[in-house]
Amino acid sequence: VSLRDQVNTGDYALSAFFGGASARRSVMVKTYVLPKFRVDLSTDRASYQPGDTLRGEVRAIYTFGQPVAAARVRIVGSDFIERFHEFTTVEGTTDATGRYAFSVTVPASLVGQPLVRGDALVKLDATVSATAGGEQQKSLEVIVAKEPLRIEAVAESGELLRGVPNRVYLVVSTIEGEPVAAKLSVRGVP
Repeated sequence: VSLRDQVNTGDYALSAFFGGASARRSVMVKTYVLPKFRVDLSTDRASYQPGDTLRGEVRAIYTFGQPVAAARVRIVGSDFIERFHEFTTVEGTTDATGRYAFSVTVPASLVGQPLVRGDALVKLDATVSATAGGEQQKSLEVIVAKEPLRIEAVAESGELLRGVPNRVYLVVSTIEGEPVAAKLSVRGVP
């Protein structure tokens, strides 16, 4: 039995008869809602340097835990100069586990932003379109720094004072802010 395109929703009773036997079943007819899925977007590192290869992965999973296999994936890479400007696009399909691995080359020349301490920003926008219908998006920003480490000099009193001894602390960290044990060489100080 086929249902019409427009059918009343609700409980229906189905009956079957064969010879002297019969069976009855109640079914609910309701509007089909496409399953929802979530998209995760990750990269192999939290920060990069200009010209690096950025490797990442998109993972799409239905809310009931099954992977979104054979979904179309489109990833747009953008850099920031007053607003985001597209510099690359990568397209592919998720595998049976709902994953799609990708790589893009970070532009060799980027503009530093005061918001991220003079480093540059690259944004990745991933769009996943499931074969069963539905589309989800996820964005991720990563920092691109000219140098892999930060060295900061912090005056004990908050600023250097003329004519008195000043104590200055040198702090070395990764771009992400993790402390690094390092041997420092200071030149130019009498």
